[in-house]
Amino acid sequence: MIEAVECDSARFVDLAPDGGGIQPTYLVLLDVDDDVDVRQLSSTEVLLAPEVQNAVAYFGEQTDSVRVRTRPDRRLAVEEHVEAMREQGSAFEFAGRRFDLEVVAG
Repeated sequence: MIEAVECDSARFVDLAPDGGGIQPTYLVLLDVDDDVDVRQLSSTEVLLAPEVQNAVAYFGEQTDSVRVRTRPDRRLAVEEHVEAMREQGSAFEFAGRRFDLEVVAG
């Protein structure tokens, strides 16, 4: 079950049930300025991780950030996926939107 909440220009997406006291993991997508160098992401890169797919899907025109909460056991997989994408660029573009990605705990 996906839960999404919008607050001004930020969106919060929940892909994980209550962790029972375990610190959650978040994928954070942030809008970047036009002068930042970006790398075009492929559809495959976006679709490989449900967290990235949901972050991009909820990243609308009036949105500055999307925070996707996922299960703690997905942290390593999400971190590795984002790091692999970052090896070729620090910021990204997909479907005409420019953004940065971070994986954070809690």
